[in-house]
Amino acid sequence: MTLLSRKADYALLILSYLHSKAGNGNAREIAEQFDLSRPFVANILKELCQKGFVASHRGVKGGYALARPADEINLAELLESIEDGFR
Repeated sequence: MTLLSRKADYALLILSYLHSKAGNGNAREIAEQFDLSRPFVANILKELCQKGFVASHRGVKGGYALARPADEINLAELLESIEDGFR
């Protein structure tokens, strides 16, 4: 029995990666770091942006960064927003 879906697991990995980078990350480097599908990582990043966990920046030095400090991100809040039917 799995406790988290792949999507939730990858969302946690992505947030952890962005926190460790303390700056920008992009879908390609995150996918390469964890040997994941780039389109799947991009979709998760898009959803994390829509839910307010991640901010995207366009341009040459663009990418993704945490929208707020990591210590303000609650695991239950993340799982409720990513997992359908999680309570």
